[in-house]
Amino acid sequence: MGGKTWLGAMTDESNPWLNAIRLEDEKNLVGAFERYVSDALRCLEGGFAVRAALSCCCAGDCLSALGQTALARTLYREAAVLYREHASTVVIESVREAVWAYREAYDLFLLASERASAETALREYVSLQRKADPFVAEETHAPTLRGADPEMVHDRQQPTREELSEIERQVDSLLRAGEKKAGRIKPAPRKRYDQGDLALEKSIAG
Repeated sequence: MGGKTWLGAMTDESNPWLNAIRLEDEKNLVGAFERYVSDALRCLEGGFAVRAALSCCCAGDCLSALGQTALARTLYREAAVLYREHASTVVIESVREAVWAYREAYDLFLLASERASAETALREYVSLQRKADPFVAEETHAPTLRGADPEMVHDRQQPTREELSEIERQVDSLLRAGEKKAGRIKPAPRKRYDQGDLALEKSIAG
């Protein structure tokens, strides 16, 4: 029979998500980052916003573990925006899914140091949570630290100038793809990475 089943796609060795996980386990963070970005782009093209957000977030984790904090925050913010957009779209069909997506957006906006956006997402989350189940107590927690595996941080190697240049190119490519997807619903302008932080990271990379 022709074509791939969903299970076949998930177990296919050419699947960038699975390859990213394998490379991350092998501590090849640059390679894992590239595969996560590839998966995010593929998911955006296919209209799978939640999967794209997850891959975007995982790519950010890789950059965080590599010490590229500014770029990592850029991807955390992009993932947060994707979750927020999904929440606003899916709320008509599933309030509970929208609650979950707004919570993901809240955590990631905090990791991206976007406090105002985080607070907006939190308000949406609390409002919808009350509608979904008015008897559930409101609950907030600090976001889980990402990309901070002590073993990885200890063993990490800074990317070369060439690798960093390619990382920047792929981050820009992912941002443009997200902007293209979201252009239909006119989201707030995307903020790119801070140039001062990026210049500092370049000097550290050598």
